[in-house]
Amino acid sequence: MPSEDCKSDILSETRMVLPGIQALFGFQFIAVFNDRFAKLSEFEKYLHLAALVAVALATGLIMSPAAIDRLVDWEINDHKLERLASMLISAAMFLLILAITSEVFIIVNMVTQAGVAVAVAAVVGTCLMMSWFVLSLILRGG
Repeated sequence: MPSEDCKSDILSETRMVLPGIQALFGFQFIAVFNDRFAKLSEFEKYLHLAALVAVALATGLIMSPAAIDRLVDWEINDHKLERLASMLISAAMFLLILAITSEVFIIVNMVTQAGVAVAVAAVVGTCLMMSWFVLSLILRGG
């Protein structure tokens, strides 16, 4: 059975990320009802839809450790729980990078032009990837 400290850490980690995801999800829904949404290109509308789906999936993945904790009678060890939760949270964070980068592209493209939007979105995606994944690997020594 996983230790209470392990379970507490995992559930706390997911609780910290979830409000941000929910806020992003809400703004994505509202955007569709904005007058400017109709002015987006078909590509941008589908990109927004893909970002919305990515955030929906990220929400489910982030909530999974808590759901598993409630539904499973833990007969797995701490290491398996930590590994499962880490994989779910990492997958969610990757989907968030895709969603945030897509939304940044759409907004910057509305304000400037496609070339600038691609560059800004690439910088944002790279910074998020570096700070959320690469830096962790470096600090872990992997």
